[in-house]
Amino acid sequence: YEGNLYDSGRKRLIAFCSGVSDFVIPASVTTIGDSAFYDCSSLSSVVIPDSVTTIGDSAFEYCKSLSGVVIPDSVTAIGDSAFGYCDSLNSIIVSRSAYERVCGMLDKSLRSKVVIKEDLDSDDDLPF
Repeated sequence: YEGNLYDSGRKRLIAFCSGVSDFVIPASVTTIGDSAFYDCSSLSSVVIPDSVTTIGDSAFEYCKSLSGVVIPDSVTAIGDSAFGYCDSLNSIIVSRSAYERVCGMLDKSLRSKVVIKEDLDSDDDLPF
């Protein structure tokens, strides 16, 4: 688990401590905690597994190198400023069925960055 901080059941990612640029969140995680990735300036990509249902307040805030993220259908809650001040974030990929729900949970300034995955030809077309 790469030296990151999890709760005892490894269901909540509390703090990202790795300092790597690309990170795959383990499938055991259901909650990305408040400020878990806060100010991780080196993080450029993150894979959120289908097991995640909650992205906490300020979870990725100030991740200035994060260019894109795929939010799985399993996510039912996105906290305030979860992706705030992510200056390089140019796309938030969601399924067509999750589009309205996710847009409703995101800060207004990020809604224009939401892209429907089915509109892409393949994963190779992901814009990050």
